[in-house]
This record gives sequence, C-alpha cells and structure tokens, in this order.
Amino acid sequence: MKACRYEYSDKFYKFKCNEESLHGSDYCILHTRFPEDENSHDYHVLLEEKNKKIKEKVENDDFNFWGAKLPELNFDGMNIEGDLTFRGATINRYASFRGTTIKGYANFDFSIIDGTVNFEGATIDEYVFFDGAKVKGYAFFMDVTINKDCHLRHAVIDGNCSFNNAFVDGDVSFSDGTIGKHLFFHDATIKMSICCDNTTINGNLSFYDATINREAYFNGATINGLVFFEGLNISKELNFKDTIFKNPNSQEKACRKAKQVYEELGDKSEAEEYYYREMVGKRLQKPYYKRYLELIIQYCFGYGVYPYRLVITWVLIVIPLAFIYWLGNGIQDANTIWSNLYFSVVTALTPGYSGYKPINSLFQILATGEAIFGAFMWGAFIVTFARKYLR
Repeated sequence: MKACRYEYSDKFYKFKCNEESLHGSDYCILHTRFPEDENSHDYHVLLEEKNKKIKEKVENDDFNFWGAKLPELNFDGMNIEGDLTFRGATINRYASFRGTTIKGYANFDFSIIDGTVNFEGATIDEYVFFDGAKVKGYAFFMDVTINKDCHLRHAVIDGNCSFNNAFVDGDVSFSDGTIGKHLFFHDATIKMSICCDNTTINGNLSFYDATINREAYFNGATINGLVFFEGLNISKELNFKDTIFKNPNSQEKACRKAKQVYEELGDKSEAEEYYYREMVGKRLQKPYYKRYLELIIQYCFGYGVYPYRLVITWVLIVIPLAFIYWLGNGIQDANTIWSNLYFSVVTALTPGYSGYKPINSLFQILATGEAIFGAFMWGAFIVTFARKYLR
C-alpha cells in the first residue's frame, strides 16, 4: 500500500501524512473528500469509515487531524493530554468541545467549519489558533479558560462570536477578521490586550462588565451595529483610530468611553480627539435641519478642540470681505487693497472703523456683521484656547 499524498508546508509548519492511502486513491481515509451527494451510498460508506478512524485515533490519544476532511465532531468532556490540531481541516456541520480539557494548544488555523464551533466550559492550557479559519455558524467560547493567547486573525465567523464569562491569560486578536453578527465579551477577563484592528463586525460589540488588563484596539475597524461598554474596566488604552461606525449612536458611545479612559490615563490630547468624534456622533443623530446647521460648529469651530480652525475661519471671512470692500469702493478714502484689508482686519478685531467709514448702508451692514462676527470669534477663540492649553 502506498502512503497518503497529503502534505503541507509554510515558513512556520511542515506536515506530511503517513497514513496508508485508500485502495485506488492517493489519499488516506481522513484526507479523502466526501462525495457531494450526502444521500449517496458512497457518502455513507465513507462517513462510517471516517468515524471509525476518528475513534481509533482518539483511543490512541492521537488528536492530529491536520488537513482532514471530517464529519461533525463531538469531543465534549474529553481530557486531551497533548495538542489538538485541525489546521487546514474541513469539518462538516459542527465541532463541539464543551467541557473539554486540552493540555496543549488547539490549532484550527485555515480550517473550514460548516456549522458552529463550541468550546463552552473548556480549558486550554496553551494557545488557541483560528487564524484564517472560516466558521459558517457561531463560535462559542463562553466560560472558557485559555491560559495563553487566543488568535482569530483573518478569521471569518458568519454568526455570533461569544467570549462571555471567558478567562484568557493573554491576548485576544481578531485582526483583519470578519464577524458576521455580534461580538460579546460579557463578564470576560482578558489579562492582556484585545486587538480588532481592521476587523469588520456586522452586528453589535458588547463589553458588559468585562475586564481588560491592558489595551483594546479597534484601529481601522468597521462596526455596523451598536456598542455597549457598561461596566467595562480597562487599565490602558481604548483605541478607535480610523474606526468606521455605521451607527452614529455607536460612535458617540464608543468615543465617550475612549475619552473617559484617556482622561483617567492623563492623556488630555487624545481625550479631546475622542470628545470631538463623540460630538460628531451626537450631531449625526439629530434631525436633518439641526444636523446640517451644526456643521458650522463642527468644521469652523471644531467643538472647541481645534483652535486653528477658528483662525482659518476668521481669515476666510476677513480677507474676502476686504476684497468686497475694495471691488465695490465701499470704504471712504480706502483706495488700495491694503487699506481695505486694514479696515477689514481692524473692524473684526476691535471692532472699529480705523479712520475709515463705509460709504452706504450696504457696506455699513457688511461692516456691522463683520464686527459682530469678530467679537464672537474672539470669545470663541479665548474659550477654546483656555480649554486647550490652560487647564
């Protein structure tokens, strides 16, 4: 009998199957694909043989199923003394490991699970890997204990992903992944960081009463649903840089929480950035007529966060008005663009006419409006400057 032809290698891993191939096939029973017709005789014969092989491996404490084509799995309550490896495997329907104890790591990198994967109440002594995996159902990690990191980078989970009541004695990473529905961390304890950079969460993001001992990053992430941070205790940064919130209420709540976190850390500059984004989120929830009117406050005044915007707004009003005065010969004895600019600047600053007078009521109205604008801008600039630099 010839050996199975299945093999895999990359810069980190190398694997070659040593099982005997099936008669008339290049692959062993575990690496042979299922027929497409689940009702066919061949499908059921192959299913029975695969289940026999799985049972045989389990009885021999062999949990290496690298690249295998497997039926639904139920390993509930097992005590696995070493590693659990399903890297590159395809599992029909579901995979259940509820209450299972794994003394090594659990590796599902680049696996495809056609249903739900369930680790509820399991204990994994080392790492959990789901990098590049595709789960077409839910991913349940409720009440799980993971004594090192849990990596789901580039993973695609079509349903909910839940870490409720989980304990992870390391990092949790969803970088560049996709969660089809909701991501839950209710009452979870993460001893290190959570990283969701460039992750798409199509449902809600919830951290009710969770504890994160270091940072939580959502840089470049997209969150389509609501966010919940009630009771979240986080020791370091909560970062939503370049995060896209499809729901303005989520932007308001997330940025308010981040603002509070950075205020507690003493990082006032970062706190102000999140205050600005919080106010933008609040504006977007208002009726359309208020929403668009408040654009002036957002872009011209920066909600008191960006003093330079006030200066730019002041310049963009004062200089064009100087040209209007000049082109319309609206200011008595001001014959050059520089004298009209002088008049416009002094009117906005003092206010006063600086030795010049408007020639008619139209330019008097313009000058009066500029004086009122200048007085308002001075007040706004002083308040913003004091808020920004003199706290």
